[in-house]
Amino acid sequence: MKPYNYINKLLIIINIFFLLTLSSCTLSVIKLAEALDNINNINIDTTNVITDLSKINYSENFITVDNIKEIKNHRNDSLDKINTDSIPNKKSTNTLNTNTNNNNTNSNIAQNTSNKTENSTENNLELSNTSNNKKEPIEDLIITNISSINSDYFPDSIIVNLTVKNNNGAFISGLADPYIKKEKNVKDYWKNIIDSCKGISSKIENIKIEEIREIKSPNYSICYVLDHSPSMGEERTVILQQSVRYSISKVKNNDKLSAIKFTDRATVEVRPTTDKNIFAQEFKINGMSSKKYGTGTDILKALDSAAALLQDDKDNSYEKIIVLFTDGSSSMKEYNKVIKKLRQQKIRVFTICFGMTDFSNMVKIAKDTDGQMILIKNIKEFSNAFNYIYNLLTNFYKITYKPSDCYDLHNIKVTLDIPELNIQGITSNGEYDKSMFNKFSEIGTINLMDINFEYNKSTITKESYEILNDVAIQLKRNPDIKIKICGHTDAQGSDEYNLKLSEDRANSVKSALINLGINKNRIKVKGYGKTKPIAPNDTEENKKKNRRIEFIIIE
Repeated sequence: MKPYNYINKLLIIINIFFLLTLSSCTLSVIKLAEALDNINNINIDTTNVITDLSKINYSENFITVDNIKEIKNHRNDSLDKINTDSIPNKKSTNTLNTNTNNNNTNSNIAQNTSNKTENSTENNLELSNTSNNKKEPIEDLIITNISSINSDYFPDSIIVNLTVKNNNGAFISGLADPYIKKEKNVKDYWKNIIDSCKGISSKIENIKIEEIREIKSPNYSICYVLDHSPSMGEERTVILQQSVRYSISKVKNNDKLSAIKFTDRATVEVRPTTDKNIFAQEFKINGMSSKKYGTGTDILKALDSAAALLQDDKDNSYEKIIVLFTDGSSSMKEYNKVIKKLRQQKIRVFTICFGMTDFSNMVKIAKDTDGQMILIKNIKEFSNAFNYIYNLLTNFYKITYKPSDCYDLHNIKVTLDIPELNIQGITSNGEYDKSMFNKFSEIGTINLMDINFEYNKSTITKESYEILNDVAIQLKRNPDIKIKICGHTDAQGSDEYNLKLSEDRANSVKSALINLGINKNRIKVKGYGKTKPIAPNDTEENKKKNRRIEFIIIE
């Protein structure tokens, strides 16, 4: 065979190899693009997600509506004069150009706070006579946010903490007692609170609103839980440590501070202390410190360690807060177990995510613990993130009201007007769950149901199906819960008769739930007859208490 034939064959082989490699790379790129697209399209609830802190100025703590109005009027007067002097033969109101570097930041700062009524945000913030139909500078925007909901005293009361800020992060004061001016009325600002449950919306009439500033804010025990996995790198880790050290200077003297650095294990560096000097001494600015903290990332283990650390401090006068900083994700296998512990101990978690594409789990952690998630993409924002969280905790409007007596998922909508700025319908939304069954219900929790049966039968009365329908809805909403239905009777009749009747009634309830769409494998039944009374069988009223159906969470 001639030499050039070998060369031709070699070239053909090289071409084939090149084409196969190119096809493989192309396929990989396509798959990568699809994966990124899927991440970007993750369907997550971004309520209470803050995505841009770069415009917040923390040198400005408080501002009143009157201050904003004065600044606005002064700026407009100045701009009118500039435009009148510089552009002849045209009215200033027709030539004002409002191009700023901030025009698109509102939706990034607080996605859940700009839900205005249809004609409020754009119409009220636009300059009515500008030739280019531009909006007012963004610093005039009012940003509201429900930072927490305390439902511990339900159904007697609900406590909602809500912040009102301008775009520079300044807390807007003077919208409620004790800082509202005498000539102004709280009702002019706080227009509506709607508490909805099971599709029924209730407008709340008796509302108490109080402005809380740092000096009167609760005492906090704050644990910084900081990601030190290798992906952080030396420079970022040092800046993170410096940001924490700096942020403690902004904390009240009687607040407690602690710190945990974590990778695949958690290292307690500072135990809870009110002494800032001790914190500064024990909290090391040591970067990765030759990887002394380990490798990997285990967020849930870190949260569990922080919960134990905070729980060791028996002083219940402090509200417990975890500030979690991470640049990555980890296994969520023990998620419900850890979150249940945090909720039992009433520990709120604020998550700070740095440069993450998929931050859905961090949103979930914050939401499930009544905290908030902040997404940052610049190391310069590390300090701002810590400051933002502390400002949320220490400056807010405390709204107290009596809700509708409904043991299910509640949605809250708070509507605020700022008449001085011609702004209407600024809405904030939140939710709290008072369901009989929810994903954080404890195993062994007993729920008594007023389910009635025909006399001496296991036939469920028609009125009781409304209760069973609610049970089915809640079980569908929480598919991991398994229950045991327990039947009980009063003391009339023989032991054998009552045992069978209680079992038949429990089975009737199970059948009804199966017909309503609940998998039979999630339900067990047990009849106890008259063996477990909860009241003496001496009156008809007490006998009725003993004739009952109980639902016990078993998994």
